[in-house]
Amino acid sequence: MKFFVNSKLKKIYILELIFSMAFIIIGFFAFNYLSDVLLNNPDKRNEQRSQDISNILGAIDKYVQEDEGARQFLFDSIKFCGEGYVEIGTDDRKLNLVNILVPSYIERIPQDLQTSNGASGYEVCRSFDGSLYQIRAINAEDIEVAQTLKFE
Repeated sequence: MKFFVNSKLKKIYILELIFSMAFIIIGFFAFNYLSDVLLNNPDKRNEQRSQDISNILGAIDKYVQEDEGARQFLFDSIKFCGEGYVEIGTDDRKLNLVNILVPSYIERIPQDLQTSNGASGYEVCRSFDGSLYQIRAINAEDIEVAQTLKFE
């Protein structure tokens, strides 16, 4: 059985194989470099945390605007900031926002890269009257990463 009709096709096939392998190797090293920069760079992680908090607050804002009982639910579920924060997550001791926000208001509850086991890496508290809600990143590095949502 003859695989190659002539030597020109054989040379083209070998060049294609070499270029394909080079592309795969370059892609592998680029992926490793980028993932290392993102995973080992505190500024990039804090930037992602800030974006995650914005997404969660945006979803909460939409939820409150569309559901009349939402403000009361949040008020009852979230601690006054003077008493501490409630961690957002899916286990029994955390505030489970998945059931109320996903998928209607947010695709998924973001999870900090440095957390696991049902924890999001974010925690929330409210003002005494429930007009302000603050979410902060638990694992923020070198600076506090927090944002506030105000209801009128």
